Amino acid sequence: MRILQVCFTLLLLTVFAVPAWALRCDGRLVNTGDHQVEVLAKCGEPLWRERWYDDVFERRFFDTLERRSVVVEEWIYDFGPHRLLYLLRFRNSRLVDISTGDRATMAVDACRDGRTLRVGDTKIEVIRKCGVPVHSDSREDEILHAVDPHRALRSTIRVDEWTYNFGPRRFLLHLTFENGRLRQIETGGYGF
Repeated sequence: MRILQVCFTLLLLTVFAVPAWALRCDGRLVNTGDHQVEVLAKCGEPLWRERWYDDVFERRFFDTLERRSVVVEEWIYDFGPHRLLYLLRFRNSRLVDISTGDRATMAVDACRDGRTLRVGDTKIEVIRKCGVPVHSDSREDEILHAVDPHRALRSTIRVDEWTYNFGPRRFLLHLTFENGRLRQIETGGYGF
């Protein structure tokens, strides 16, 4: 009898388990390959959206590369303080990746020295840890990709720079994001 109960439990877990690449919103399953419209219908508006363009290079012939621009969007869903953030990445409106971020909002006091921040954090994770920056600026930078010694191709990345001011007895905190992800953490002079 005990073996039958264990087998039945394992069968239920197998049938109702959500794959690692899926997300459940109000009982509806979101999978990689879904279109943005489908995700919106199942999960509603995300907490945060970030959009940029990637260049994809494909070799067409022996000496010819073709460059295609791909629209990349990252959506972040927050389903409450006791659940993880869900990070959804779309390429040309199709869901290609589902991952998770930090769980709880941290106190701003813990952010003052920058130790709670990690390279790779999303903007919403930084806001949850540190609050809204006192100053922000954004721009687009072009990067050259060397194809061979005589050729290079260009691509564009979005760069955001945020500054946090924690008062005259603390250092300013300067953060640099590339395409929505934290890439550099620096401290400046004393705040004001």
